[in-house]
Amino acid sequence: GGGRGGGGGYDHKRKHGGPPPAPREAKTNLVLAKVTPHFRFYVYSTNCLDATGGQVMQQFRVRALWRAGLKKLLGDRPDLRGIYFSATQMFCHRPLPGLDDLPRALISEEDKGPWNYGDKLQIIKVQVWTAPEKVERAKHDDALEGDLRGDLRCGTCVKPFEDAKQLLVHCGEQNHQPLYAMDGVRPATEELFLTYCNYAVRQALAEKLVLWDRQFVDTSEYTEPQDGRGNSLGVEVYRAYECDFGLHRTEDQALHLALTVDLRAKVRRSVTVLEEIWDGRPGDQAPPPHVQEQARRQLIGKVVITKHDRRKYDVVDLDFDHSPDTKMIPDREPQLSHTAYFQSRDVKLKYPKSSPMIVAKGRRDNTVFLPAELVCNQDLDARVKQQLPKVASFRPDVRNKAIDDIRRHLIPGAMKSKSGQLLPALGIVLAEECLPVPVFALPPQEVTLAGIGPPRNTTMWTPDLSKACFRVEPREQTELQVLLVHAGVLSRGFEMVYARLVDLVASFQSRFVLSRRPFAVVNSGGNARDHYGSVEAALNPNREIPENVFVIDFSKAAGRGKMDPAYGVVKYILAQGGFLSQFVNFNTCDHTRHGDRKSGTILAGVARQILSKCGVALWWTDLPKEIPLPAVLVGADVFHAPRSFDPRTGSRGRKRSCAAVVVQVIKDHDTRHHRIYSEAHYRDAGQEEQLGAIVNEVVRAAITELKISPASCMMWRDGVSHAQIAPVAADEMGALRAALAAAPEPPPSGIPITYMVCQKRISTKFLTMDGKHGMPPGAVIKSLHRPDPGQMTFYIHGTCPPFSTPKAVRFTVVDPGALRFERIIDTTWALCHVYSNWAGPVKMPLPAMLASKLAEHAGAFPEDTKEIAWRKFNGCPFFL
Repeated sequence: GGGRGGGGGYDHKRKHGGPPPAPREAKTNLVLAKVTPHFRFYVYSTNCLDATGGQVMQQFRVRALWRAGLKKLLGDRPDLRGIYFSATQMFCHRPLPGLDDLPRALISEEDKGPWNYGDKLQIIKVQVWTAPEKVERAKHDDALEGDLRGDLRCGTCVKPFEDAKQLLVHCGEQNHQPLYAMDGVRPATEELFLTYCNYAVRQALAEKLVLWDRQFVDTSEYTEPQDGRGNSLGVEVYRAYECDFGLHRTEDQALHLALTVDLRAKVRRSVTVLEEIWDGRPGDQAPPPHVQEQARRQLIGKVVITKHDRRKYDVVDLDFDHSPDTKMIPDREPQLSHTAYFQSRDVKLKYPKSSPMIVAKGRRDNTVFLPAELVCNQDLDARVKQQLPKVASFRPDVRNKAIDDIRRHLIPGAMKSKSGQLLPALGIVLAEECLPVPVFALPPQEVTLAGIGPPRNTTMWTPDLSKACFRVEPREQTELQVLLVHAGVLSRGFEMVYARLVDLVASFQSRFVLSRRPFAVVNSGGNARDHYGSVEAALNPNREIPENVFVIDFSKAAGRGKMDPAYGVVKYILAQGGFLSQFVNFNTCDHTRHGDRKSGTILAGVARQILSKCGVALWWTDLPKEIPLPAVLVGADVFHAPRSFDPRTGSRGRKRSCAAVVVQVIKDHDTRHHRIYSEAHYRDAGQEEQLGAIVNEVVRAAITELKISPASCMMWRDGVSHAQIAPVAADEMGALRAALAAAPEPPPSGIPITYMVCQKRISTKFLTMDGKHGMPPGAVIKSLHRPDPGQMTFYIHGTCPPFSTPKAVRFTVVDPGALRFERIIDTTWALCHVYSNWAGPVKMPLPAMLASKLAEHAGAFPEDTKEIAWRKFNGCPFFL
């Protein structure tokens, strides 16, 4: 959870009133760790080849090959603790017997078994590694002393010991050997070392918790949230732990190994597909034909998740002719029903005679049949989605407790089982404390509201906005000619709502007002085709259309809370013609009802957004004077649509990705008269890198359209992982330099470029030292850096709802340009206050926020973005 506004989990009250003092130190969710003095691990290079000699990449085939191969080496029931494998490597805490003479074919064509599709497993070579040199080691008193130096660990099995006596007794009884020191072991790269550590922690957590996607959950603990009236929302919310090792550099340049412990929510319907179809009362006969048809419309092409093992499947069809009792397992002799099959897996069906069977797509495009009582629809109801930020968020004290929970699972002696022994047995020792960091509190940003000056509240100034006033004379105002579109069910009352909206826009006395009477009113009917067809007809180029057209669309789709299915198509049609537009969703609130306070709040926000799309700034702030002007501020992001199953092709895929670049031009040190230019471009699905050509094209166009000769440039790049930062920065900074060099009258010394990457979906959290509260807005951490010594990192907190934890954004400065580190932080924080969709500080600076918004907005368009009239939107962020 966590949005843009609210209390943010930080205690804004104290006994004598007023805000509490800003914290000077924060507790992170980074649990410190060290490696033992003689820590080492073995990496076997391998080849998993199919019958044609190609690389096997499917995880289930790789696992089957390795399990078969390890049985040949270690016996029928091998202990796989401390052993991890992939298609190209195997990691192990000790050398495996039988692999002294390499290369060796472990599984060949002659080996037969259920794992084999004609696949082969070859072991090529082995290398021994230790931790990178700068990683901190545990104290030497945790090791054997004397001539036989070693750790207090067994070198034959996976077991740690508290002292040398216990270790030697164990080795004598079991005929094992201690883990002695080894000379000549080379330090591993940071990437290889962290890969091994993360394999280890995932296996350690799997000994106690259950893997669900990439997180671990305790399936016995969950909540069933309710709405405001005490009714169940029909979902189960599980706490999911996400734990990863990483290397972190502090101000003293020390490199710390730390385990990041983050808490996420896993949400699953509590009602099965069978209960949905039968309305809670499953029968022994097939349901009526109209129920079958409705179920097929709702489920085919959707994703379902199994309750017993949490696997996800794409639904191809529903088989109402069979039940688990009557449907046999295909290609199996003797025949076995699905009821008997699941019972052999300790899964007892409650309704074995009830249809349907879910027909799903399995591995290698095989068809899988699943009992409907074992699966839940992955899609959530609209009312549940509206409540998700509340029911699937965690406050700071809950996250702090999660750190203690993980410690109990991973530290020896914290639990009675062996689950806490694996990491120390591999030479990784977790500390009791988390990494503390100093906190620097930025002063409240000075924001000016149009006509009334600074707001009363520096973190939320919505209440003051109704008084904003530009006092523009009527003769100097531009009247927007409105095309009013309304859903068929809103034929009564839409005129009254439009009149309210006209008055709200006029109350700001800005440069733009809405026409009292729309130049055309269009009834969009009751379905998506009628909706976009009527809009397209109304704006036909062959018709006489006035200047300064603004389209307002009152939509009401079937189903409470749903967005109109024609939204993306209508927005695309309007963007093609260069028409500004604003949707008002009547499913969110019925604005035709008199005296509804919620309606007044929403329509006031709509009025502000209409002005913002016209380029009007209702509030502004000052930037540091050190920034050379005019300045070009660039934001870039790429939107990747989630994968979806297409029943027509029978395959899962995703739409093309959409890259957006937004250029903000600042000519004064206050942002009142800034100008915006933006473009979005489609690219191959999943492609995040190689954005340089698009950056170059958009920045060149912005300089030409906005007629500017820049003196400086800053760029915020969103969505780049740590491993991608270096190549992405090199590509895009080169593109920026080329675009700026083409500007009129560039300075002889060149235009300085400040380039940084911002990452908002990170696992690092910062809490007060007692773990009860989060950080206040403007809290900056600038002493926790990534391992790369040439890059500086800082974290900034915005606001968030009171039921969640404030989440910082990580900014990695690749090139500071002509600005000092502190001025970069100040500029970023100032630009977090001018996003017109939220009257308060957000987590990202304006160019990056707009780029993220545009990428997602244009990513929903049905056709190519090349047809959009970008230059007609010069200065107008139409996508808000």
